[in-house]
Amino acid sequence: AISTLMQTDVLSSKTDNTKKDVTPNLSKASSKEKEIDYILSKSKDAIGNVGETVVVILPGHDSVIEFINMALKQYNKNIWDKDDSRNQNRWGKPDFGTLNNHLRNNNVDIEYIGNNYGNLYNSGEKGNIIVMTYHSSKGLDFDNVFLPFMGDSHHDRALYYFTDTLFMVGMTRSKLALTITYSGKMHEFVARI
Repeated sequence: AISTLMQTDVLSSKTDNTKKDVTPNLSKASSKEKEIDYILSKSKDAIGNVGETVVVILPGHDSVIEFINMALKQYNKNIWDKDDSRNQNRWGKPDFGTLNNHLRNNNVDIEYIGNNYGNLYNSGEKGNIIVMTYHSSKGLDFDNVFLPFMGDSHHDRALYYFTDTLFMVGMTRSKLALTITYSGKMHEFVARI
């Protein structure tokens, strides 16, 4: 296989290195629940009608759990309790493998990807909404990117995880559409752009 690769004439291959224009969307909701409802609706449209990949990027694990539990409530499913000892790893931290099992067992097409949990390829093939942290999303591209909870009150709690550099990482993960949602007052990072 290596000799075949080395014989390929790289200079004659046709590649398109141009980045397509990304459609940015900024949506203000009356509550976090309305943000989740909007994101789930738009995600299902993109996955179902077009077959595109969708990722929801959040600043940290607490935000991931909050988002997923709010989505579970939207689907009228039981939330996942990170404090239940059955949902913790041997270090007493949330076991995202049991979170993904909980989502599968409840027929919710969402999967957490990161920290060796989840499968990016399978998740995209199944048409799942991918949820990950800004850190985990570095170097990856998706058709549709959602950055929820971009109101000041949410990120004040998650400030340890969230910097303007990470925000830029999240904004540059999309190939087709970037959607930023918030409720309350817009975060200063969003206001600057």
